[in-house]
Amino acid sequence: MADPFFDIGNAESAISFYTQEPASPSWRLDGNAVRGSRDLADSILQSAEAPAIVCEQPPCMGAVFCPSLLAYERHYDQMHRYVCSSCRAVLPSSHWLDLHIEECHDAFFEARAKRGDCVFRCFL
Repeated sequence: MADPFFDIGNAESAISFYTQEPASPSWRLDGNAVRGSRDLADSILQSAEAPAIVCEQPPCMGAVFCPSLLAYERHYDQMHRYVCSSCRAVLPSSHWLDLHIEECHDAFFEARAKRGDCVFRCFL
């Protein structure tokens, strides 16, 4: 019988395991099994009796309290994962961050644009 003390760690391990890409094409899991395991892990994380997590990352600096580890992970992904180190702009993905850095902070991009070269890339 599992001890409730380990529920959060078990859920984190399940999420980590089931969200990784397969090591080889021969290793496959049924999509329903993976989805069910993720749902189980999410429910364990949401229902676990854990103290609120305080976000100490800038710009939050202790002003944001997350009720669970899952809530903190979502907050971190939305507010701290893809941040421009030059102007601190928060962007939704690594692709958008790359585009932002290139268009706003890259001297080579600016020179090509002034010269009239086609320098735009797809946002999708």
